[in-house]
Amino acid sequence: PNVREFGLFDVLQQVWKTGEPERHPLSWYQDHRVAGWRDNYVYKLPSGEIVAIYEDMTRRKQAEEARRESEQRFRSIIENTMAGYFLLDKEGIIRDVNPAWVKLYHYDSAEEVIGQHFTVVQKLDDVEQARELVDGIMRGDARYLIGEFSRKCKDGAIGYHTFSARPVSHSGEIVGIEGFIIDTTERIQAEKSFQESEAQFRALFETMTEGVALHEVLYDENGKIADYVIIDVNPAYVTQTGVSRKAAVGLKASEAYGTESPPYLDIYEKVVTTGMPAHFETYFVPLNKYFSISVFSPRKGQFATVFADITERKIAEEERERLLARVQESAQRVRQIMDTVPEGVLLLNSELHLLLCNPIAEEYLHVLTGPHGAKPDRPLTHLGTSTLTEILTSPPQGLWHEVTVDQRIFQVIAREIHTGPMVEGWVLVMRDVTKEYEVQQVVQRQERLAAVGQLAAGIAHDFNNIIAAIVLYSQMSLRTPDISSKLQERLRVISEQGQRASDLINQILDFSRSSILDRRPLELVPLLKEQVKLWQRTLPEHIYIDLTYGAEAYVISADPTRMQQVFMNLAVNARDAMPDGGMLRIDISCSHFESYREVPLPDMETGDWIKITFSDTGMGMSDHVVQHLFEPFFTTKERGQGTGLGLAQVYNIIMHHEGKIDVQTAVGKGTTFILYLPALPVVQLPSAEAINVDLPLGHQETILVVEDNPVTRAAVLESLELLGYRTLEAVNGQEALDIFAKHRDEIALVLSDLVMPEMGGRILTYRLREIAPEMRVVVMSGHPLNQEQAALHEAGVIAWLQKPPDLEQLAEVLARALQKP
Repeated sequence: PNVREFGLFDVLQQVWKTGEPERHPLSWYQDHRVAGWRDNYVYKLPSGEIVAIYEDMTRRKQAEEARRESEQRFRSIIENTMAGYFLLDKEGIIRDVNPAWVKLYHYDSAEEVIGQHFTVVQKLDDVEQARELVDGIMRGDARYLIGEFSRKCKDGAIGYHTFSARPVSHSGEIVGIEGFIIDTTERIQAEKSFQESEAQFRALFETMTEGVALHEVLYDENGKIADYVIIDVNPAYVTQTGVSRKAAVGLKASEAYGTESPPYLDIYEKVVTTGMPAHFETYFVPLNKYFSISVFSPRKGQFATVFADITERKIAEEERERLLARVQESAQRVRQIMDTVPEGVLLLNSELHLLLCNPIAEEYLHVLTGPHGAKPDRPLTHLGTSTLTEILTSPPQGLWHEVTVDQRIFQVIAREIHTGPMVEGWVLVMRDVTKEYEVQQVVQRQERLAAVGQLAAGIAHDFNNIIAAIVLYSQMSLRTPDISSKLQERLRVISEQGQRASDLINQILDFSRSSILDRRPLELVPLLKEQVKLWQRTLPEHIYIDLTYGAEAYVISADPTRMQQVFMNLAVNARDAMPDGGMLRIDISCSHFESYREVPLPDMETGDWIKITFSDTGMGMSDHVVQHLFEPFFTTKERGQGTGLGLAQVYNIIMHHEGKIDVQTAVGKGTTFILYLPALPVVQLPSAEAINVDLPLGHQETILVVEDNPVTRAAVLESLELLGYRTLEAVNGQEALDIFAKHRDEIALVLSDLVMPEMGGRILTYRLREIAPEMRVVVMSGHPLNQEQAALHEAGVIAWLQKPPDLEQLAEVLARALQKP
């Protein structure tokens, strides 16, 4: 029935026609169920009959199929194993190598070495020893079949490997050797390859140092992969997992590796279906271990997994990650600290490349090196005009370098970083000390002014006593009847010159910050409008004045007279700076500063300020002049044209009003004076008001005059008698208390100097407050009452007179003090 099905009928016809015998191998089904093979030999006999003789080749075909399957399986293992495979003929010529071998010897392909003698490829120096090794393997000498060997790669690198080899025979004759090498240099264990025979495969499988499990695919009733079952494991698997071979064989993958492990079924299926090897790492819950797993398929329907226990490596990696996290956290804290440090900090490596810097250092580097000076890809070479070599190797006394760029002053210090005997880098710290220097200059200037001011105040105090006598006597003399007009003129000149001397003393007191201020809420715009009208009439016509201001109310707490002096001195200074004419611009504005970084001048407080700007287009000033500008008696004018007290008086009046002053100037570019005055009013005790021309006279009230200077005391006594008062006199506070005790009921008022020997006016006031709280006291002083106003007022002082007082002022103050409440 199978004749036509398997083509034998066609063969019979061919032999019948040609008479030539034919051989026809075919496969067939025995009983339509069991496959078989046979060879059919067809002959035509002389009698014309056709004879077909067949030979059953089923077993031989099955053996050939098994051999081909074994060869295919072996080749698959050879190509995919991580062990290097080699095949040599009996002359030592390389006939075959696998990719792993090519990789181990650092070649690009197998074609580079096939056909060469293995001693040339291996670069062996002892050729005889190599020949002996090959001969020993071909003889099957066990001493040479397994061993350790050093190898020299294509690029000259030296490595080490273990090898196993065996002789290769054909038809009973030894034709070469083959074997495997495993790279022991990097501890890479190759997947064991199956040999041509099952015995060789088993030997390799059993000696693997890595755990190996062979799996077989389980299919469901629909022919789809359902699971995988372990069919064999090697001893290393048992050691790694603790599961015996008997217990492992027959386990499904889900049972062996745990259902909570990462999904691996997709990986196994891909290897089984495509034949491509795969690699992954996973955690086996039942074993509480991490494994690196290589998967390959040695034959259809099966695959092998090679296990490497990486638990220690994973634990080390996790520890490294924890350490790295802590290091990063520490680095973040260091970075945060650096970013909050109020000084510039930067880190350089040994080649002076910038590694790290905080925001302040980045800002400073932009100034010190320019916008393109500090880049990570090139070394830092300089800071300002100083080379980095100078900064790193030659620290000045005090260990800080000073670098000046664009009128900004920086201090720089460098410290080496050592991790051994060599310098690994540098840490640089930079400080902007520009404002510190400005503050130091201001403090030094204030100290100089204070020293001179103390001297000036002392002189003014004594001079006031002299002027007081001159002014009072001249004014009293003018009221003497029947004096000649010529004498009246002389007395008037004496009084006027005395008053001018008094004004000069007030200037000195302003300069020394020892004058008494009559501070009150002051609107600046009306005051400056009146001043500008005056200047437009008095300044040269070729000087133009421009006053600008906003819609705000510019109110300060100030002494109007002193502020007029400030504005007048600045206007005169601008006039002298523009002998050929020019423009004087005056601007008033409000400024508000939230933080100390915003304030424009050192030691300036935050808050609301009134800003007054005087700008001229004159000749400007040099840096040397600016440094001494506010010093007393310093002037650039010719002798006799200036006292040198004008700007010193401006400076000290502004300071006395808790203000600030700044100067911006350059030779040939004009000068700008900027005044800052607090916008908040300051309440002060009122001082004596203006004196009427008509003198108020006394009514024979008794006034106790306390004055240590006899000339001044005599002038005051005579003035009081002229004004209609009776007087008692004392040279100091102690004598005044004794006189007061005797004439307490007579004395209506005490007029006392403040500074006296034995007991001054301040102590006297307190004593009088204790024994006679109702007693009225008026004080005289050439010194201010700044800190004593409130205390003296509480002690009974109702008014004060600044020395030297004129007759009108003396009369007015006493009359007002004696008025009943």
